[in-house]
Amino acid sequence: MTDVIDSAAFRVAEAEQKLDAANATVTTAKKAADEIAARIAALETERGEIIDRARAGDTDGKFGLRLAVLTADGGDLCKIAADAQSGIVTARAAVERAKQALLAAEKALQLVKDEELERQLVAYVDELAVKLGSGIAELRAIWRHKRARPTWAPTPELTREITRLRLTADNRVLAA
Repeated sequence: MTDVIDSAAFRVAEAEQKLDAANATVTTAKKAADEIAARIAALETERGEIIDRARAGDTDGKFGLRLAVLTADGGDLCKIAADAQSGIVTARAAVERAKQALLAAEKALQLVKDEELERQLVAYVDELAVKLGSGIAELRAIWRHKRARPTWAPTPELTREITRLRLTADNRVLAA
């Protein structure tokens, strides 16, 4: 069963790596979008400075050409910025898918761990049941030989739990 647990743990590790990679992609996409936004802001700042200088009376003949270049560059950068934002949305969706895959892998790992623990506990309880049965049989023989009343009996809590388990197991078998 440890192979199954190891395999499930490996899937968790893989899912964690995929989530880390997806988060790194989001970070890279945000950085690219921020750089583009900074470039657009720089163009707008330069454009505003040229307009302010022109309003102040500076009649440099290159203003018109530079404004045209800034406008064209700004338009291109706005398209690139939209693509960058789309890339962020796509990367965030990949992060959400990776988170869901990680949760599923963690649940699967917990399930196989629980199944292994249950298997071990059932074997342990079966061993105890055999020992308890043998001990009770020996006590009965002694009590019969002595013609005495039993000096030991299971506690009410133990009796109740064993009865509850028996009924639950019987219902499970009947329902199946």
